[in-house]
Amino acid sequence: MRSLFPVLFLIGLIGGNSSLRAQSDSAELQRIFQNYRTALQNRDADQAIAQLNRRTTGYYDSMLQVVRFADSAALSRHGVLSQLLVLAIRLQVPESEIRVMRGKDLLAFGIRNGMVGVAGLDRAVPGFPDIKGNVAKVPLWFDGQQSKLSLRFDKEGIWRLDMLDMMAAGEAGLQTFLQQEGIQSAEFLRSAIQRSFGIEAPARIWRPVG
Repeated sequence: MRSLFPVLFLIGLIGGNSSLRAQSDSAELQRIFQNYRTALQNRDADQAIAQLNRRTTGYYDSMLQVVRFADSAALSRHGVLSQLLVLAIRLQVPESEIRVMRGKDLLAFGIRNGMVGVAGLDRAVPGFPDIKGNVAKVPLWFDGQQSKLSLRFDKEGIWRLDMLDMMAAGEAGLQTFLQQEGIQSAEFLRSAIQRSFGIEAPARIWRPVG
């Protein structure tokens, strides 16, 4: 029986270390989430981007190509929120600047102008993570109830926040609203431009920059 003691001690040590790592990771993920939310509230683009993973920033690399080269038909194949970002960039940023932008510049513009906002995250409370390898899923709670939403984090040397799933959820919610209200996406986009910028959407913003 005495020979089992070292084995049992080792199992307990491994289990304890695993639990400590999980607690440490959980605290780190919550810190990253809070940093990101605070940065959005302050429209601090540099701090917000520093929390994001390559998958998220890569999305904005692809969206920059849409800004530059998509005509109205190609643009309509994207989500309404993505379309709105493209149209706003074309409206507000000179074409000469768009041609030299990078994806992170596009993302920074969206954050500084409140287009990549904190809505939906301001009341969220992150739960305990489910970590599998280099991917963590963190459930979100609202008003004491666990929602169907979760945040994804990727370990890229250190943990980074992935916002694509949340963006997809926001797009799905908007699509449901538009369908229920019988509003066409083009109508919504023109109305959003009018409300946001105080002008009717000019025809040029539906054309590629090149």
